[in-house]
Amino acid sequence: MSTYSATNDLKIFQEARDSFLNSLSPNERSLVSPCQDSEELLKSLKSLDKISKNHRGFQKAVGKVKRFCDRLEPYFEAIGWFVQSHAEFAAIAWGAIRLIASNFSTFFDKLANTLDRLGFELPVYSSLTEFWRQENIQPSSRIREALCKVYKDLFLFFQATARIFLRKDGNSRNTSLIVLDLFWKPYDARFKDLEESMNLHREVLSAYLDLETLKHGVQSNAAASQAVEEAAEARLKIAEVQLTLEQTRETSKRTAEQVERAYRDSVLDRIRRWIVAPGFVDALERAQDAREDGTATWLFDKPGFQSWMKVQNTRTAPSKFGVNALWVQGNPGCGKTVLAASAVDEMANLSHTRVCYYFFHYQSSSNNAISAYRALLAQIIQRSLTDQTLLDHFVLSMSEHSTGQSVASGDELLDLLRFCLQHVKDDAVLILDGIDECDEAARFVKGILQATERTSARILIFSRPNVPALNESVSPANFFHIGRSTSKDIQRFFSRKLKNLVDLELLPRRLSQTTLIDRLMLGADGMFLWAHLMVEYLNSSALQPLTRIEIIMSINLPEGLDDMYSRIWNLIYRGRKVEQNLARWIIKWLSVAKRPMTSKELQESTQVIDQHVRSKQDFPNFNRAVIEACASLVECSMVEDPRYDEPVPSFRFIHLSAQEYFTGTNENADGRISIAESHLEIARGCLQYLTFCIPAQPLSGETGRDAILKDLEEAFPLYRYALTYWLDHLLELALKPLHAGISSAITGSNESAWQILHRVFSDFMSQRRVQMAWIEASYLFQEGVNFEALGKWARWAISTENPMRKIAEPYQQTYHDALEHSEYLEELHSVWGRQLKKSPVCIWEEVTAFTPSRLLPQTDTTRVDTLMAGSPTSQNVSSRHLCKISEVDASGTLVGVLSIWPSRLYELGSQKTQHQHSGPDFESRDRCTGWFARYEIWSIADDPSKIVNLDIPLDSSEVRLQMRQSGWSEKSLNRGYANDSTEMKLQFPLSISPDVRSFTILRSVFMLDEMTGLDLELRSAIITMDFNQRLFTNWMNASDNTSLDEGSTRDLLYEYLYWTYFSPDGRFLFFIDNEFAEPSVIAVFEIRKADVLSISLLSSQTIDVTGFNERNSGFSVSFHPTKPLVTFVVADTLHLWAFRHETPASLCRLQNTNFHFVPEITFSNNGAHIVIKDTPSGPPTVLPFQSLPAELLEILSKGDGCSPASNTKSLIAGLTDSDTMIRSSFAGAITSNDRIISAERSIENVTITLWPPKSDPKPSSAKKFELTKLPSWEGMDQSSLSIKLPRNKGELVKIILNKAASRWSDFSKDPAQERFPAVISRHPSNIKDISTNRKRRLQDREEDSVPNIKEDRDDL
Repeated sequence: MSTYSATNDLKIFQEARDSFLNSLSPNERSLVSPCQDSEELLKSLKSLDKISKNHRGFQKAVGKVKRFCDRLEPYFEAIGWFVQSHAEFAAIAWGAIRLIASNFSTFFDKLANTLDRLGFELPVYSSLTEFWRQENIQPSSRIREALCKVYKDLFLFFQATARIFLRKDGNSRNTSLIVLDLFWKPYDARFKDLEESMNLHREVLSAYLDLETLKHGVQSNAAASQAVEEAAEARLKIAEVQLTLEQTRETSKRTAEQVERAYRDSVLDRIRRWIVAPGFVDALERAQDAREDGTATWLFDKPGFQSWMKVQNTRTAPSKFGVNALWVQGNPGCGKTVLAASAVDEMANLSHTRVCYYFFHYQSSSNNAISAYRALLAQIIQRSLTDQTLLDHFVLSMSEHSTGQSVASGDELLDLLRFCLQHVKDDAVLILDGIDECDEAARFVKGILQATERTSARILIFSRPNVPALNESVSPANFFHIGRSTSKDIQRFFSRKLKNLVDLELLPRRLSQTTLIDRLMLGADGMFLWAHLMVEYLNSSALQPLTRIEIIMSINLPEGLDDMYSRIWNLIYRGRKVEQNLARWIIKWLSVAKRPMTSKELQESTQVIDQHVRSKQDFPNFNRAVIEACASLVECSMVEDPRYDEPVPSFRFIHLSAQEYFTGTNENADGRISIAESHLEIARGCLQYLTFCIPAQPLSGETGRDAILKDLEEAFPLYRYALTYWLDHLLELALKPLHAGISSAITGSNESAWQILHRVFSDFMSQRRVQMAWIEASYLFQEGVNFEALGKWARWAISTENPMRKIAEPYQQTYHDALEHSEYLEELHSVWGRQLKKSPVCIWEEVTAFTPSRLLPQTDTTRVDTLMAGSPTSQNVSSRHLCKISEVDASGTLVGVLSIWPSRLYELGSQKTQHQHSGPDFESRDRCTGWFARYEIWSIADDPSKIVNLDIPLDSSEVRLQMRQSGWSEKSLNRGYANDSTEMKLQFPLSISPDVRSFTILRSVFMLDEMTGLDLELRSAIITMDFNQRLFTNWMNASDNTSLDEGSTRDLLYEYLYWTYFSPDGRFLFFIDNEFAEPSVIAVFEIRKADVLSISLLSSQTIDVTGFNERNSGFSVSFHPTKPLVTFVVADTLHLWAFRHETPASLCRLQNTNFHFVPEITFSNNGAHIVIKDTPSGPPTVLPFQSLPAELLEILSKGDGCSPASNTKSLIAGLTDSDTMIRSSFAGAITSNDRIISAERSIENVTITLWPPKSDPKPSSAKKFELTKLPSWEGMDQSSLSIKLPRNKGELVKIILNKAASRWSDFSKDPAQERFPAVISRHPSNIKDISTNRKRRLQDREEDSVPNIKEDRDDL
């Protein structure tokens, strides 16, 4: 029997409540005001401005908190049954939730998600109180104990969460209050423990309800009494198990501690990868190394610094720092950075002080606010490896409820920095140097203001005085001006250095050092940089001892840094020519380079230091050579480069003021380098490097194989920079001529430099293979050629805006070529950009065959011929064709092209009609008169030549009939609003027979007589539509001579459409139509040639085509090569029709052939299989002919069919002559071992695939060959593919891109450049095997014999 009492109830509730309150600081404890119920909690949350106004997902997050409250309400109702007089237990719980939820606005959504999950884990306590009411009983001691434990677990959760979100007062936490939390674990792992506890509570509640139900029903059910006893026995056994578990607790603890260490290391690694701190220690170490012994300590004795050390945060306004911020100001060169490094050393030695620092530098790639936040957080983490609460907070920020980025965002970094500064128990000190050099000074200062709000952190800032954000946020009372405070340090520095000069016999010993130091101190005027530069200057071997004394004694007034830089620059000019040239070259790069240059890049650039290109310069020590040549104006540094895993050697000016000296407005003073000259020389050098240092060939050394970027950059270190920025440097001259100092610099520049630039540019443009290498590299290193910049430069060079245009006059043609080239490169990018990005080397292959330019070499591996359709000679014909189709014959030597040319009146009227559908104005006889068809036949056996050219006038009544049947228009939209202008659309059925001697225009069939001699006879016949009553009625109504009433319309869905298809031998014609809500009529006609051309109906049927709509889905048709059988897919269903027979069995649907998209279907060339492309990728489906329904096979065994194809023997073993021709976009031969050879045209290329037989268990054995890449031509998606395979290795592969029939024809779009049909001829050696993701040339195969498909040795 349990001895659990009401006293125990109260004790547990009180302990849980008190432990939570004791974990808070006194100030925060006072903020925990009781909350009467959940309604008051939600109302107070909604009133918090810092959440509701600054949090985008506020309403959604509050909804999650409400769901948690709704689940928690029944629990507090349950405990109210036995602690009615202590309502404060529920009130303090609601208040705890309010305190936690309101503390951090950024993390409010994360807490809301956690509460939402917790709510779903809570037991359903409403069933408990309902049970007590029904049975009119009081809670037993067991259930009271269980409810108390839930309360305890909830407050453990509140306490753990408070430790993450709330600031501490520095006192040690009472660890005994955290039950079962004996070792370090992150917040997310602790919450999983709480979820498990809630699962146990839910099980206890369920068991209790079952037990109580049985007990109260014991009088009416004797069996229940036994069940109660058994339940009690089971409970006892559970207690015994719990005791056993307690005994193993210590063992588990030891194991857990091992897991803890491994998990903590893993979490720390995750945190570091999430913060991604930049390199920040090097800057501190450089400043520490520059510090002279015994210097930079005076600051710490100043009263202002001592006062700052003792203050607490007393900020009175969010936008201003309090006395906790001290701004140490100084002019350029006064030693601020060294002083900041000294402060880091000084304060790091203080106890209970946590110092974090960041030094900005103008040339650093991490010279921004976010990089500084990352560096500061990295230092805090490194000093907090055992701080569980801080690490918990980082884990929470990286959880699934964060932004989802792999690295922390700026807002997350700031919020974490604020939390860390509030949480750390030591005094936090931020030392920040060079804010005046930060790229985002205002943003950074604002962020530090936010991060240090309500913290005790102190901020020590070093910068020039010219930072507006600091002037606005730091009180003048907290300014400290360095001024001449460094004088004693400088004097000590001079004393040591002069002694060294005397010891080295660079100064005579007899002179008084005091006099020399006084002069030097006068010149330095408090600038440590001046002192350093002067000592370096005096150490120059170019000076004599007496000269050094004269220089020192000539100092009568304080000098600025510019005077010192001029002195050093004059010293460089007095040096050897080779060193002078190197110094000028390096300073030009450091002055205007578009990004920090690596030492390796600068060394590589010395090959083009002047107009004479040199071989690679082998410096024994390039870094030393640069430092000595530049006479201390430049120093070595390390730069972050994404190409390398770690910082790499680089150079930079000794100080920001040095860069300002060389890039300021006083350029050309004292012979210094001008900005214009620097840009001009660097552009010239980059062009020379691209022209003469890079091999004018495929970058990998051979066509067909892309270069490896890493190898290329290793071989040519300057390649990336020269390629990326040469035009940017030229545009600095072209687009900014009115910028201060640049205009005069241009006109004052040495003309020879401009002449050299134009000559080098001309060399670059005139060498075609250099251009090819440039294009390839542009797509390898970046996103393509900057054709816009090239055009801008070329236009400016020959314009009146160029003050040096007279020098460019001899190169006028070069710049006109450059303009033409920029337009070509734009076109190249639009049609080949996607391909060039994937494989830049293809510029050397088929690209220039499809898109030629006179400025580039033409490839000899590929030839592309476009068969241009001529227009009829009539003056009243339209300016462009309405529609066009083409077809290649079975031999692959003839191409027929059929185009329709409306009247000029139709062309003009179709773009202006106001009626939604056809009407009398559109169908007027004038518009339907004067139409022509042009039929051309081209021979493509060798060079394409036109051998047939026929203009055929069209019957105006037939044209008008077609308009009435299918003409329609839809209103165009302009920014979402209807426009009165409409475009007329018309279906115009056309087809060409596979032998190209017959063709159809609407329902008229034309046939050319034998093409012998010069005269050709064109015969024609018309298909009558009287074989079907509905069809006859439809056509007769449409052909009625009366016009439609003015303004009458038809629903778009009721248009009548039809299509025709020839059999392979041109003997039969398949017809199919479509009309809304009506079955489709299919028919096959036989075309007979005698004295007159005749067309007779063989058979017709009607089929149900529910769901068929030609606007949204097409269909595929194929005749059997020898049997009277046609197969077609319509309405996503495969049909087979033995068209010479009228029996029901002659038309059948194949079962289980419904497709997700319209497949392409064909018979194999030998007719033994049906080949279906029914998946976007993967092998086709092959149906053996003999697997067709038996009734259909029996019918087909009777009667004749199509004429058999030519059986001329092919030189490819296993294929007949006709087998070498693959027609349509998916078709081909099936070999004796059931292998399929198929062709496909994608948006990127033309490929042939040799599929393995179905019996092959390895689908990967399929071999795929790329015949050619394809440009992104407009209309490519409406082209059909035919391929003529070579019969021997001496022949070319011919790829014919035919113009396929369009579903609708109109003049709505601007006429695109005539592209189709196109004939592509390629040598088989250029076919690539792409089946194994490597571009292997077939010519490298070992077999020299004629390949054999049957033996799987087909080289195509």
